[in-house]
Amino acid sequence: RADQMLVARPGLVQRIQTSSRVDVTLVVAPAGYGKTTLVTQWAAEVELPVAWFSIDESDNDLVIFLSYLAAALQSIYPDACPNLVGQLDRSPLPDVARLAVTLSNDVDALPHRIVLVLDDYHWITDPDVQRLLNELLRHPVRNMHLVLTSRSQPDLAIPRLRTNHRLCELHLQDLRLTEAEAAALLAQRSSVILTSTEVTALVERTEGWAAGLH
Repeated sequence: RADQMLVARPGLVQRIQTSSRVDVTLVVAPAGYGKTTLVTQWAAEVELPVAWFSIDESDNDLVIFLSYLAAALQSIYPDACPNLVGQLDRSPLPDVARLAVTLSNDVDALPHRIVLVLDDYHWITDPDVQRLLNELLRHPVRNMHLVLTSRSQPDLAIPRLRTNHRLCELHLQDLRLTEAEAAALLAQRSSVILTSTEVTALVERTEGWAAGLH
C-alpha cells in the first residue's frame, strides 16, 4: 500500500497538531495519498492519549460500530464506556440520540482529553451510525478530539463545523507530495539515482500521488 510510505511530512503533521485545539480534523483524499500514514505520524507525536478504530465494511451496524469504538477507547482506559457498553446489551436498543449522549458522557468522564481516530470512515453507509456521528458533532464532546480519514467527503454536518471554526481539513491538494518528499520516497524505493529534472517530471506526471510514484 502507498499508505505505507515512510516520508516524514512535518508541515502537515504540524497542521494537525495545531488542529487538536478544535473539535474535528478531517483528512479526505483518494486511496494512495498517505492519509493513514500521515495521521499515524501525528499520533506518534501528540501528547494526548490516542484511541484508533480502523473501520471496514463489516462495521456498518450500529451495535458493532459502537462495540469496536468502545474497545478502541478501552485500549487506553480499560474501564472506559461502562454505560455505553451496558446499553448495547439492551433489547430493544436505545435510540441513536440516547446512545450519543451516553457515549459523550462516558468520554467526558475519562481522566484526560483524548484523540479518537476513525480511519477509513468512507466504509460507513449505515444511516444510524451516521446519525450517531452527527449527534456527536452537533454537541461536541469536550474531552475528545475526533480525527476522521476518508476517501470521500463524509455525509456529516461538515458545513456547520466549518462555519463555527471547529474543523481542520486536509484534502487531496494538501496531501500531494512535494518534489522534496517525492525524491525522498523514490530514494527509499529504488537504487536508481534520479536527477532533479527527472523527479520534477515524475511529480508532474503523477500530480504528487504517492501510489502513482510507486
